[in-house]
Amino acid sequence: MHIIKGKKFGIAPRVTVDKSLKTISFSYRASDFGVTSWLNSHVYITTWDITGEGAYRELTPTPELWSFGGGKHNDAKIIDYLEITIKG
Repeated sequence: MHIIKGKKFGIAPRVTVDKSLKTISFSYRASDFGVTSWLNSHVYITTWDITGEGAYRELTPTPELWSFGGGKHNDAKIIDYLEITIKG
């Protein structure tokens, strides 16, 4: 699998935190992405760590000082993921 860094849109979300509910919300305007509505959209969100220089943290078969262990160098770099469908 070839790893491709996602496209940066240069658009920051509105972030809100509700400590009592233990939630963090990220809000994007649909128009910033060229759509009129989020209804019937499919969204796949992933996380991975980056170095201080901005490169993806390396993945190696065994953990090392500055890399994660448990995979090959060219495996998909996903720590957490969420897939959602926004229905109307």
